[in-house]
Amino acid sequence: MNNKLQFNVSSGQRLIAFVCVCVLFFILGSVITGVISYGGVTAARLRIATVVQDVMLFIMPAVVTAVVISRRPADFLMVGKAPSLLVCMLTVAVVIASIPAMNLLVKWNMSMSLPDSMTALEAWMRSSEKAAQEFTEMLIGGTGVKNLIVALLIVGVLAAFSEELFFRGSLQRVLLTCGMNVHVAVWVTAFIFSAVHMQFFGFIPRLVLGAGFGYIVVWSGNVWLGVLAHFTNNAIAAVGITVARTNRIIGSACQECSDITSNEVVLAFVSAAVVSVLLVLLRKALNQTSCG
Repeated sequence: MNNKLQFNVSSGQRLIAFVCVCVLFFILGSVITGVISYGGVTAARLRIATVVQDVMLFIMPAVVTAVVISRRPADFLMVGKAPSLLVCMLTVAVVIASIPAMNLLVKWNMSMSLPDSMTALEAWMRSSEKAAQEFTEMLIGGTGVKNLIVALLIVGVLAAFSEELFFRGSLQRVLLTCGMNVHVAVWVTAFIFSAVHMQFFGFIPRLVLGAGFGYIVVWSGNVWLGVLAHFTNNAIAAVGITVARTNRIIGSACQECSDITSNEVVLAFVSAAVVSVLLVLLRKALNQTSCG
């Protein structure tokens, strides 16, 4: 696929252009979100700031980079073709089937602790984790249907589209077209994707998720499948938080989050096995689609 692309600049210049564009929009986005949040943070302001952040930090850099470096921006970003219904269904199934395995990773990551000499650092990391959780809960809002719809639009649709366009459609694409090994590009992108979220005790699960999204996009050559997988994951999380808040169990839900049972381990292995089978079927369906 890469050999069909025509670029305006060399591989090194493409990477430099990507970084410069990202820095520019990061500065602009930070100024705008700072103005919106000035005077106090409310749920409404937070949602507006989040929309602006997704547009300025993710969508605009990806689009501008594609226009600057490529003669066919839509092909570079892999947004020109809609995936088939079968492929979409398999992608959703992969994400749903992975939930038990991902939940085990989340618990394991949350239970990790640093050496005694790094107690202050761990305290700061857990404080940041708590702040991120409170941010997400505030963004999702209350328990009503309207709040859930708004949350699905922002946390689900917008976040999935903007982040996949940036990380898999632009960053990963730049790395691949610069000659980087596919697996290295996927995992480097996933690492940056997870690090950007600044949730240290959720880093490993998000790293694995990012790699999964990356491979799906590489296999399909279509960023929309990454968006669909990302949306499915975020939508499930948003619904879960809403249900937990409705039942008033959010506060106690994490009290035993580090207690991993044998049943959870078995279920996670079954989950991983099912995901493996579904991924094989997905690749087969993608190959048949490309051949057709």
